[in-house]
Amino acid sequence: MDINFTAGREYPEIVDARPNEYYVRLLYNLRSSYESELTAILQYLYQHDVLKDSNKEVSYIIEEISLVEMHHMGLLGEAIVAFGGKPCYINSNNENFNTCCVAYYTNIKQILEKNIMDEKNAVEAYRHTASLVDNESLKNLLLTIAEDECVHIKIFQSLLDDLDMYKRY
Repeated sequence: MDINFTAGREYPEIVDARPNEYYVRLLYNLRSSYESELTAILQYLYQHDVLKDSNKEVSYIIEEISLVEMHHMGLLGEAIVAFGGKPCYINSNNENFNTCCVAYYTNIKQILEKNIMDEKNAVEAYRHTASLVDNESLKNLLLTIAEDECVHIKIFQSLLDDLDMYKRY
């Protein structure tokens, strides 16, 4: 199986960063709020475990996407530090991350539909956040991550379109 799980672009390094509480708060939301990289990681790892016996290929693909999300989370943590913050697991309101954000679906169709919706929301959030920042390297990083999320949408949509094939695993 030869699947590209990212858009293939190099992630820009953050440059010209100065302490900026506003940027840090924006990044907290992308990293560990209700709809965030942390939520996606935990949700995808749960799905990987739930599906690994009945849908090995789908389970594998979801696990690989979770690894990309982990990388995104690390990049956001580095950006938070670059702009003077601590890479805590909080949102912009200083509320701690809560696993109630994870959707514990077991039905493969529900899983794929939820993942598509969440990835679309992520693309929107990254693009919107990019429009709010002036630092070009941060803006480019956010847009590059958004491109990866678009790849994930296509992968999940393809799996959903071919759902009948995966029911036999």
